[in-house]
Amino acid sequence: MLASFSPVDVLIEYGHAVVNLIAFVAFWRQAMPLISKHGLLPVTRTLRDMSRSSTGRRFSASASSSEVQPERRRVRWKQVRQYPTLCWWFYKDHHIHLMCAAGCIGGVLLLLLPCPHRLYGTTDISLFAAAVGVAWVRAGIWLLMGVVYLSLQNVSGPFLALQMDANLIEMNCLIALHSMLLATHVLSCTLLPIQSLLGGWPLMGRILTFVVDFRLSHHMRWLIFRVMLACGMCKWYGSPMWKSLTAMTAHYETQPLPNCVSWYVHMAPEWWHKVETAMSLVIEIMIPFLVYAPWYLSRLVAFVGFVQLTVMINTTGNYGHLGIMTIVQCLPILYADEWPLSLLTARVQLPSSRPSGPLAVPAWVAVVFGVLCAVVWVCLLAVVYVLWAVSTVPLLQSFKGRVRMPPSRLVDLYSYLRRYKVCNYYAKFGSMNAERLELIVQGQREGCREWLPYEFKFKPCNPFTAPRFAFFYIHRFDWRLWFLPLEWQRARSRRTQCDVPDWYEAFIHGLTLNDPTTLSLIHNNPFPDEAPAKIRTLVVKFSFTPPLTAAAAAADRDTETDTQERPTSPPTLSQQSTGEDDSMGVRRRAAAGAAVAAVSDGTRGFSQEEQVGEGRGGKSVWRFLRCCARGRRVRWWVTRPVGVYHYYDRGRPDHSNSSSNESSEGSSDSWLL
Repeated sequence: MLASFSPVDVLIEYGHAVVNLIAFVAFWRQAMPLISKHGLLPVTRTLRDMSRSSTGRRFSASASSSEVQPERRRVRWKQVRQYPTLCWWFYKDHHIHLMCAAGCIGGVLLLLLPCPHRLYGTTDISLFAAAVGVAWVRAGIWLLMGVVYLSLQNVSGPFLALQMDANLIEMNCLIALHSMLLATHVLSCTLLPIQSLLGGWPLMGRILTFVVDFRLSHHMRWLIFRVMLACGMCKWYGSPMWKSLTAMTAHYETQPLPNCVSWYVHMAPEWWHKVETAMSLVIEIMIPFLVYAPWYLSRLVAFVGFVQLTVMINTTGNYGHLGIMTIVQCLPILYADEWPLSLLTARVQLPSSRPSGPLAVPAWVAVVFGVLCAVVWVCLLAVVYVLWAVSTVPLLQSFKGRVRMPPSRLVDLYSYLRRYKVCNYYAKFGSMNAERLELIVQGQREGCREWLPYEFKFKPCNPFTAPRFAFFYIHRFDWRLWFLPLEWQRARSRRTQCDVPDWYEAFIHGLTLNDPTTLSLIHNNPFPDEAPAKIRTLVVKFSFTPPLTAAAAAADRDTETDTQERPTSPPTLSQQSTGEDDSMGVRRRAAAGAAVAAVSDGTRGFSQEEQVGEGRGGKSVWRFLRCCARGRRVRWWVTRPVGVYHYYDRGRPDHSNSSSNESSEGSSDSWLL
């Protein structure tokens, strides 16, 4: 038959089933505090906003009278076309649980059900029918998982708005489409006498093979090509830090959720970071063209480059299932017989006879059913090639207007399909930040002047706590908090008011009530007995502590005789150079600074730049590692408050300040302890 067996398609399906299982399980754990009825962004509120945006009407869950049912259905389908989600009908909390459970069960079933590719060539009609049936079942599961994830994404607002989420939906739809395409292709080629039709025209058979043998691995190869090239182009035409080869110098420190490995890689020499930046541009701009090379060694270079870059990104930061999903998409690059031009010289493989057995059907039934399958197969094949053509639009958009765009009709079709996430724009790390700003949430009891900080699960907040490693788990709330201080900084530069999102105000309101659903999003609650009366959110500049300063602070702590439970942090030399002061007093700060300088092996008098440069040496990093191994409390971050993002007073809610550009009281980081 025309469609031959491709083992890489099986690896793609099983690997992506694991990715879906990870994604659904991770979001299921966070769905209730994020989008439930009492969550930060309830589904009903999101549906109400989408209803007003699409039809100008308010979303209502109550049933209407029979006279307006046709109008109600027309409005509802208009809403579904604009914002496709099953939550227009299933919006309650138990429906969200059912959707997440359906995604998890679907991932398990895809791992348990066999891939029917090897059974397509059998002459036993019972095995052949079972293979076709399993193929359609798997296609239905893939499509269901894509629809469910799309439904959850459209009602989750910013929490499921990452590019990896859109990539997951696109992969599910592509695998479902190719499963149906292969099943109908096999049926039509098996039931119809194509062998006699093409027997006299071998060249026509080869051309037809090249046209119709559109395997999943071919589409995955095109997907990884445009993803990598688009990411490279958005870097080249994006932040100037990429062209100046300084992007990786700040990446490990300013990425959304760093882990404990980020600190060590960040302390590498500056020349190494420039090499990393240059290699990233080469891998994402030049190497993608080797994906379609006819030589195995060239494709091996592309595979190793993509995997190396993916592993480096995901071991030095918490990016959830992005790494394993990218590696799965890279698998077709290695398969030696899968490059498309080889199909023109390949021998046409056709079955010698139709399957026979106890369930054999008459010839006229086979012809009729084969014609129907052929019609469906042609329609699916047309959809595949249309998606291929439409996907060129987001790829060319990554060139930022430097190339000519496709015809306007193709651009309009992409704009329509983009809402269904079957064709997406991919551009990662195009804009870089020179410094890291974090939100620190603090609470204060009634009648008490001490501010106690809340600690998040994966977001940096405590300078003496190492960034946590999340493996394949991605904490949606902590990830989204990374964007808020950046928006505050842009509003500050434009001298405008920064709008605080509704879901963040709901988070602060939940903290003032000690709401268990809200508290499940954070690591610890400093007010277990009584809810705080005031809560403020500070914008704080975070930077990795140089190894010399961190080791000196750890050694200084070992020599302290103070028996307090939480001793005061000695200031770093970088803070001494700024000349700033806090409520501790100048005398105590100077004494602590002298102790640090005495222990740090002659580092007194160095400026911040000199100390950071010296701190990137191997001896300093090794000294820092010894401090960690001995259990000393080392300092991972240098912090400095730069402003107030939000302020809430339960006793005077009308005087609560949503956002301010004024600096908080005290400029050192002693408030964080």
